[in-house]
Amino acid sequence: MDSPNGWVQIGSYQKDFATNSCFKYNDLNDNPPLWGLLGNADEDLTPHIMCCKEKPDHATNGSGPMSGLNVVAKATTTLEQEVLDEMHPVWFGRTDGYHGKTHSEAVDFCKAVGDMVLCPRKAYCPSSGSDRPLFLDRDPFDEEQWAPATSESGVEEEYWIGIGEMNTCMTHEEILLPLPSWAVDGSRIELKEHVLCCQNPKKLAKEQEIQKELSPIWMDTSHGWNGGSHDEAEQFCESFGNRKTCPYSVYCPHGPAHAVMGGHVTDFNTEGEQWAPIYGEQKHWVMIGQKYKNRATTCMTSQELEGGVPPDWGGPEADVKKHIMCCSF
Repeated sequence: MDSPNGWVQIGSYQKDFATNSCFKYNDLNDNPPLWGLLGNADEDLTPHIMCCKEKPDHATNGSGPMSGLNVVAKATTTLEQEVLDEMHPVWFGRTDGYHGKTHSEAVDFCKAVGDMVLCPRKAYCPSSGSDRPLFLDRDPFDEEQWAPATSESGVEEEYWIGIGEMNTCMTHEEILLPLPSWAVDGSRIELKEHVLCCQNPKKLAKEQEIQKELSPIWMDTSHGWNGGSHDEAEQFCESFGNRKTCPYSVYCPHGPAHAVMGGHVTDFNTEGEQWAPIYGEQKHWVMIGQKYKNRATTCMTSQELEGGVPPDWGGPEADVKKHIMCCSF
């Protein structure tokens, strides 16, 4: 279903003597299922699927964690760009299946939505001290809110950071020494409704190697790309030092449901549906944003998401093809 690694119970499942048909998996469990990512579920668990007609809607920020962001968020400082390129942070909240009771549950949640990890303080607050301190240039959440973070020192310790209007970007150590009771016993869940998950740092080396080998460059309208057809994309890259459109493995070095290659100023997650042309005779495209506001669609191809013959958008759909990446083969 349309949430990160989201599933809904369509049969009868006995738990505490109650029949929970039509319950979301995350309403019955603390975190999304790892089998939803690995594809190793018992076939008896997932024998059915229901497909719906797509809504003609490319809207991005109606509600949820993204609602406090600028319409399209962009890195405006060197630190923000570094965080965006290396950590690829993504906000998650209640509508994404995040329950936010304890620090360890937050760790498990990030892992279950794409092998991610909790973000450190510099990712939560790259603009600390400004009126919009949170990643990326977003307002603090309403009233008092705390989010679990990882230590930047590398020491395995639990700490929480303020992301609401109170104590914004300050840790519990600076405000509440010692660790507050609600962080230990899972109480006061209304204070812990959001989390920022980052890419596993172990994956950065692969991206750096690709950048070294193929020198990929992200371009958009400011460089003259007008969101044309696949053939026009090939001609566009050709005009920049005899480059070519990048292959899927460069756009998405870690595969579906993971972040795209860094180097772009815009946080594609805030643009909603965004496609980019992939190198190859089949003229496929890849989702570099989020369709249905679902991160699970990121890095899926047009064949996987649209089916049939890959679309060759060359007309009125330029608004969903704002970005292109060109490589030196």
